Amino acid sequence: MQSLDLIKKRISIVRDVQKITSSMKLVAAAKSRKLINNFASTKSFYNDFYSIIFSLVSSIPQSTFKRRAENNKSSKALWVVICSSLGLCGGFNANITRDVVNNIGNNDDIILIGNKGEALLKAKGLKERIIQVIDISDRESQYLEIIPLCTLISQKFAAGEYKTVNIEYTRYINSLKSVPTHKKILPIDKDVFVDSSVEVKYKDTILSEEGKVIQFEPGPLSILDNSTIVFLSTVIQAAVAESKVSENTTRMNNMQAATDNANDLIATLTLKYNKLRQEQITQEINEIVQGAGSE
Repeated sequence: MQSLDLIKKRISIVRDVQKITSSMKLVAAAKSRKLINNFASTKSFYNDFYSIIFSLVSSIPQSTFKRRAENNKSSKALWVVICSSLGLCGGFNANITRDVVNNIGNNDDIILIGNKGEALLKAKGLKERIIQVIDISDRESQYLEIIPLCTLISQKFAAGEYKTVNIEYTRYINSLKSVPTHKKILPIDKDVFVDSSVEVKYKDTILSEEGKVIQFEPGPLSILDNSTIVFLSTVIQAAVAESKVSENTTRMNNMQAATDNANDLIATLTLKYNKLRQEQITQEINEIVQGAGSE
């Protein structure tokens, strides 16, 4: 039977852990609120940007994209995978890497943003597929950190090394739910956009929401080709921002669960401690009564 001192020591240790997890939960909650607000404030910009690029794509004949796809003889795809750079976020990285393993091709390459997913991908036998691992900070200047990566991706795609470029990130649904998501980001065509099923007549001019005719100069295809790096950097930055929100809300929930488990364990150990102490007191009283009776 465990001694009272041992149980008391265990309670003290669990209580210290509970204080740590509770503090980490508060930090993650504060960080999550900030990231959610920042992402919400910039979401309208991302939507407007995607609308402009979609308008460009819709103004180009589909045969142009089909011809370019036929000229690209590569059979490989490049995956930009966004994981976390910090731990204690539960199955966040495991869910991302699982989705990559289920969808990646036999010859595809991986660029990893966030080093916590590297060990998981290596454990899945994808060590040789990882061509680069980088970290993106939480600072507002992360856009400048993304530009060199986007330039590299654009150069490799233009050189014909890859047929497509895909991005894998965690889509934020709410504070309790986030979903691993992958989508194509290169080549830029209608398949890149969620609303690609919308039928749009291909022409050099389109109508804006106000009904005004928009004329692209020097032409939509030229503008689209020169916007590749801007498009990539915007898409990747949006995916990183959304993944950061999902990561921190997951960490907040995990710290809350750890705190709750610690409280339950403290209650169980306290009950066990009181029961054992009561048994010892009862035994001591019995011994005193028996000793007095023998006299």
